Amino acid sequence: MPGKSFSFNRGRLGNQCFIHLAASMFAEKHGLYIEYQSFNNVKELGLDLFVGEKKYDKTIVVNDTNYLELYNRDLAEFNVEFRDLFQSTEIANMSHLYLQSKIPTITSNNKYKDRYNNNNDCYVCVRLGEVAKYNPGFGYYDYILSTLSVNNIYLSTDSRDHLIIKQITDKYPNIQILEYSPTDIILFGSTCKYVVLSYGTFAAMIGYLAFYSTVYYVKETPETSWAFGVHGKPGCGRFDIFNKKFTTIADFIEVGKINDKFSIK
Repeated sequence: MPGKSFSFNRGRLGNQCFIHLAASMFAEKHGLYIEYQSFNNVKELGLDLFVGEKKYDKTIVVNDTNYLELYNRDLAEFNVEFRDLFQSTEIANMSHLYLQSKIPTITSNNKYKDRYNNNNDCYVCVRLGEVAKYNPGFGYYDYILSTLSVNNIYLSTDSRDHLIIKQITDKYPNIQILEYSPTDIILFGSTCKYVVLSYGTFAAMIGYLAFYSTVYYVKETPETSWAFGVHGKPGCGRFDIFNKKFTTIADFIEVGKINDKFSIK
């Protein structure tokens, strides 16, 4: 009896989005029947994950290394199991373009859809927690915020009592800290006119879904990315989930350091 394809979860919401998007793209190209592990949170983001009809007796495990070779085949007459993170440069680029092709569906399902192209607000993502040492610091956020003229600034963080949060809120006292669920943070943040991102897959997904925003991100270096070079193996490419991405209005804007001062590339 034929089996089925399956996409397994790993990590938190950002990782789950990348995994299930890679699986959905693959299944859509090859018409595979596929099940997604615990994908309700991903579905809440308006990501209409593909489910086809084809089932086979043979099953192949798909990972970062073999994904592109298997995806690009004219025929894939086998089931697949997705058991990796799928965040190499090439796959991240594919996921980004895939989401761009789904703009009408995704935006119509966003509970905050009335905010698209209808605000002068800024959303700021400050990832700290167990990877706080990779955060670019107050100077990064201040450099960007000081150049913007906005009505409201919204911020989300996993470490509200961290010094960087205090520095930001001291200088920008009108900031509103969002106490939303992770899915609502992505949905709301992606509707803001300006989006300022930390490193990580959660932030990347906000940027990928910020279709009508100007998006700022920190230049990926060994000091700002805990995954710098991790996926630099043959067939996978460099781990770079922000570079060369775009919205409907502009390219993502890279902010890095030159002589210890932040500047736009």
